[in-house]
Amino acid sequence: MNSYNQVRGTPLISIVIPTYNHANYLKVALRSIIEQNYKNWEVIIVNNNSSDNTLAIISEFNESRFCVVNIENHGVIAASKNKGIEVARAEWIAFLDSDDSWTADKLEVVVEKINGDESLDLIYHELKISRENFKKFRQKKLKTWKLPKSPLKSLLLRGNPIANSSVVVRKCAMEQIGCFPVSPSLIASEDYFAWLKLAALNKKFLLIKKTMGNYLIHENNVSNNINTDSLISAVENFRVFLNARENKKLDALIDYVSGKKLYEKGLFQDAIIIFIKNLYKADLRIKIQSLLFILFIIVQL
Repeated sequence: MNSYNQVRGTPLISIVIPTYNHANYLKVALRSIIEQNYKNWEVIIVNNNSSDNTLAIISEFNESRFCVVNIENHGVIAASKNKGIEVARAEWIAFLDSDDSWTADKLEVVVEKINGDESLDLIYHELKISRENFKKFRQKKLKTWKLPKSPLKSLLLRGNPIANSSVVVRKCAMEQIGCFPVSPSLIASEDYFAWLKLAALNKKFLLIKKTMGNYLIHENNVSNNINTDSLISAVENFRVFLNARENKKLDALIDYVSGKKLYEKGLFQDAIIIFIKNLYKADLRIKIQSLLFILFIIVQL
């Protein structure tokens, strides 16, 4: 089967979807896969013992290409992702969070890139943002950017531009880095840590400058749990690749992320204190972003 796929230029894509009590969201995610223009795929739904009607929703599709794997991940979503990678039959693995979805051309466009460059290791693309219960809110894109040929320093000093639901990556590359880390200290930063490890091995990243999916923001997003300690843990082993000046820039970036989290929690005064500190020690990009946050908070107070 694999040799046939290579000859025809239609490689099998394994789609890994970790889920826990996201039945309503999952239905949208699965529908977006069914509606793909590109049809040579399999879906591995890694179900963390959901207590809602997740299994009933999956059964409604009556789709033989859906494979359900039940797991107890003890709150570590990386364990679910790693199980999906283990079960995947394809050379290329796509990740889709159970509350996100894709446009119909996503796999078609990605496979075209795969067929056009055998040296690629990881492909990612732009995602739009939608907010549950905020239907009138103007939709925006997740911030992303093209990584340079040697991507590690950019990932460290600018942050993570790679959204999990946009990623298609070689299975062998993930296996080479030991897949996603299952350490509790890296919960919600496990993706970033994995991309850093791939970058340290000089794997080839490609950004597709096209919006091919939807990132849904709601109160139960795992990304809402990202904290400064998790981010510090993710970057700590990679500081040796930075000089003293670059490490100070990394510290300023971590402070900026901390300020954003305080702002999102409504702790405006604490957030302003951190942003003001960054006006003195951060690089120009972080200074500008910190200043904009300060002004935005002042308007709201």
